[in-house]
Amino acid sequence: MKLSYWFFFVLVSVLFLQCAETKTDSQKEDTQNTSTTTKVANLNSFLNEKMEIIQGKWQVAGNPGQTFLVENHDYTLYNSGELSYRGSLEIYENCPEFCSLGSDVSAISCMVVKGEIDATCYAIISFNAENIKCTLMGGSGEILEYQRVE
Repeated sequence: MKLSYWFFFVLVSVLFLQCAETKTDSQKEDTQNTSTTTKVANLNSFLNEKMEIIQGKWQVAGNPGQTFLVENHDYTLYNSGELSYRGSLEIYENCPEFCSLGSDVSAISCMVVKGEIDATCYAIISFNAENIKCTLMGGSGEILEYQRVE
């Protein structure tokens, strides 16, 4: 009889611990889902803010002949007033792998200008409503500076 009580006690204890672990796993999953939702919201906030800031006309600092215009995600480059290139513009808080050229760029924010068959990636150095500093990824490291025109 004592053995039956002991067996029953052990069985109930194991079941109780199993339920407690399941609840803990469920709580962990809820925490992970909340964390993921927060990260997505922060990412969307970052992207929306940057895309809102970059709307309009920009020129190469010190060279009013070279400008680009961003309307929504449409990117148009002009040289001396002549259309030079059309594509789309995307901004990433963490650069996509296709910008990597063999190195880890996941911690770098970047702008990507995409054409029909090409994509050019620029690492963002600084970015605000009046000035953009960036560098061509895989390029010489020269810092490109742009100023808002309109």
